[in-house]
Amino acid sequence: MVVIKALPGEACRVTFHLPHRINVKPGSHVYAFFPTIALWMSHPFSVAWVDPSTCVTPSSHPTAAWMETYNPYDRKNLNDKLGLSDLEKQDFMINELRHGSKQKTSLSLVIAARTGMTRKLYNKALKCPNNTLRTYGFIEGPYNSGTCAMGSYGTVILFSGGAGITHHMLHVRDLLLRAEEGCVATQRIYLIWSIRSTEALNWVREWMDAILQLPNRRQLLIIKLFISKPKTQHEIKSPSETVQMFPGRCRPSVVLEEALLTRVGATIVSVCGPGAFTDEVRAATRECMGREAF
Repeated sequence: MVVIKALPGEACRVTFHLPHRINVKPGSHVYAFFPTIALWMSHPFSVAWVDPSTCVTPSSHPTAAWMETYNPYDRKNLNDKLGLSDLEKQDFMINELRHGSKQKTSLSLVIAARTGMTRKLYNKALKCPNNTLRTYGFIEGPYNSGTCAMGSYGTVILFSGGAGITHHMLHVRDLLLRAEEGCVATQRIYLIWSIRSTEALNWVREWMDAILQLPNRRQLLIIKLFISKPKTQHEIKSPSETVQMFPGRCRPSVVLEEALLTRVGATIVSVCGPGAFTDEVRAATRECMGREAF
């Protein structure tokens, strides 16, 4: 089943309730297909959120998790549990393989209403009771976007523009969970989100609330929200020192300079958003690299 919720800011939150467990890496994307909306069309979308979290961040061996080479569901790794007898190891493996595959997974996307299929999807959900459409659909994937191991960097800076926030949500949750286990080198995470209005905050509100409840979040994560066209100045309120809101456009060069002043270890910069925004981030990053700021 697929649940499609029309949200403020002309976007849909689309949740696929899958009958079995799937493993999804942060930064993955899927091709979504809605026969009742567009019979022969499928579109790629970043995976914004997955429940349960173990589908993205399973308990893993620290060193191997850092290098992203460890799969705890491999047969040889399931038999490598310390402190278990041979019979206990066998029972553990059988239970994981049997019940782990039966565990249901919910996979969510955020789809901004543009033209064509995305606009039809939004309009149809908007006309339903509670702005919620229940239908059927299919996904192909997930496909990994080929991102590098962010956990090997001390400072992670994530720039998002509009619906591009979906590409980074799982990265943030994964890094925070792995940092709690001591599996990554991450000491500081900057999540920078540039949006037109505060309505877009509703796209990821419940997932952001879950992230803000994670251990070590206050020590590791700094969120900066840039609202380019706020309706009133009263909308711009910073809840805390680690969650800040600013009126106006995001200036990547300024954000990078401030972040690099207090960076820890090697730094990685990622960006997902409109073309002009990503070009600005790339230019600012190259300028900092030219000054050996990294």
